Amino acid sequence: MPEIRILHTSDFHDRLTPAKAARLRALKEEHEALLIDSGDAIRAPNVAVMPCRERAISLMNDAGYDAMGLGNREYFFRNRGMAWKTGHARFPRVCTNLRAAKGSLPGIEPWAVLTSPSGVRVGLLSIMPTMIAPGHWFEHVSDNRFFDWLEAAHEAVEGLRDQTDVIVALVHRPPDDLPPLLERCPDIRLFLAGHAHRVPAGIERVGGVPVSFAGEGATRARLIALRSPDGIVTMDRLIALD
Repeated sequence: MPEIRILHTSDFHDRLTPAKAARLRALKEEHEALLIDSGDAIRAPNVAVMPCRERAISLMNDAGYDAMGLGNREYFFRNRGMAWKTGHARFPRVCTNLRAAKGSLPGIEPWAVLTSPSGVRVGLLSIMPTMIAPGHWFEHVSDNRFFDWLEAAHEAVEGLRDQTDVIVALVHRPPDDLPPLLERCPDIRLFLAGHAHRVPAGIERVGGVPVSFAGEGATRARLIALRSPDGIVTMDRLIALD
């Protein structure tokens, strides 16, 4: 069976440096891995934008990222602000449970399909925290809308099923949200988790599905090898970036 390798990071909080970006690029090339981040990479908080473009995104370009899921730091209630935060990325930015009130979000996709160096088609969906509850009065001044995250994930899985070999969920939400997500979307074969700032020594599991945590502050990355299509983990390494 073919195998995919994923180098997973999350929650940089603007602590990615040129040296660490170079280390990630070298690891990606050495292990022929997809390099994927699960959110909160940047400096700006949820409700603000910085006057300069985000350094972390530029460094992620240098590292050769294949995709990222948006975290709460990447969110802004105006689409121009969201584009300013991450629009200089040269890789797909994915958010499944957020849509534009009119038109489309600037460069942000509800799901993505990547092809690994081994030829495996990897479908990505990404769920971020609900920053504005549906029906809240603040929606009237917002350019975008949050949808029910479980239904949004189910819609993404339905869209990805026939064009992918394995489905991976990037989840920038509390770990307690993983069991209901798996119950609604049993086709998910791997969770790349963020937001919790956890860094367990080994892979954890929810309902038998592996969950990767990579910690925070650009200190570590997790390298996972996953067999397709059964989702068996054949390698798990926590790698220091210093």
